[in-house]
Order: sequence, then C-alpha cells, then structure tokens
Amino acid sequence: MIFESHNRRRSRLAEEASLLWMLIKSSRVLLTIAAAGSGIAAYYAFSLEGLCSIMASLEARSLAFVGLPSVNCGQYLIVGDHVFQIVPDCLYLDWLLLSLPFLAYRQQKLANVIIIAIAIATVPLLNFLRMFMSIYLNVAKNWDWYWSHDLPDYFTWYGTFAMVVTIWFVHQRAAMKQKLEKERTAADSA
Repeated sequence: MIFESHNRRRSRLAEEASLLWMLIKSSRVLLTIAAAGSGIAAYYAFSLEGLCSIMASLEARSLAFVGLPSVNCGQYLIVGDHVFQIVPDCLYLDWLLLSLPFLAYRQQKLANVIIIAIAIATVPLLNFLRMFMSIYLNVAKNWDWYWSHDLPDYFTWYGTFAMVVTIWFVHQRAAMKQKLEKERTAADSA
C-alpha cells in the first residue's frame, strides 16, 4: 500500500515535470516572453517626460481640490514645502507593457481585446489614485515616504505582476495538459 502510494506520487511528479518542460518549450510561452521583453524595450526607448508632466498636473489639480495647495512645474510637483518628481517609473507604464502579453492568453480574440482595454483603462486610473494617496499621506498626515509610497508601490507592482503571471501560467499548464490528454486518447483509440 505504501509502496503503491509512493510510486503513484513519483509518477505524478514525473508527469508534472514533463508537462512543465513541454510548457517551457512551447512557442506560445516563448512568444509571450518575447512580447513582454519587447514591451520593456519600447518603454526604455522613448522619452516619457510629457506623460510625467501630465500626471504631475493631474495630481496638482486633485491635491488642490482636497485642500492641499499644489504647484505643477513640468515633472515636479510642489505641495506645501514638499517637492515631488514624477518620473517614468511612477506611471506604471512599464508594468502595463510587461503585463499585456500575459493578459492576452485566451483563445477568443474579443476576450483578449476586452481584457487589454480594461487593463489600459484601469491601470493608469488606479496608479493615479496610488500616487495621490502617497502624496496626500506624506504631506497632510506626515507619513514617512517609505510607508506612504515605497512599500505600497513594491507590493502593488510586484504583487500584481506575480498574480498576472501566475494566472497566465496556470492557464497555460491546464491548456497543455488538456492537449496531452487529447493526444493520449487519440493514440489509445488508434
């Protein structure tokens, strides 16, 4: 009984290792990784100061709306006696360009277009709110920048990216497993 259980576990582990190797070798996985790399290359190829200035201007208007007098000077945002610089990393455009290939894994093209459109619409909005709260907590509530910006930023960027890649990987694994089962069934019936 114990020996059977051990052999069954060993067989299942071997099957999982084989499935993982097939998944890594699949052209779809390699294309997704290449597309993500191309997105990051594009991010670093272009100057994003204009977008940074737009974000700083939006932040200044929003902070003034809640009673924090703000002045926008290009990429710089002056709020009270605090000066903030909005840099390209603040935009989460790198996250978006890196994540988009991992979001487009469905067979239906329309579903991929809808998911990508939702990501393109929501990521900048959520990022705007994240930056607004960081500046507000730092200036109005006197929070340390590490607690109001850096720590939430790390968890948000890396946590959501890890979640996107994990969901994508689980889907790719399930699709590969289903494909292998169909091939085994076809081979057994032949």
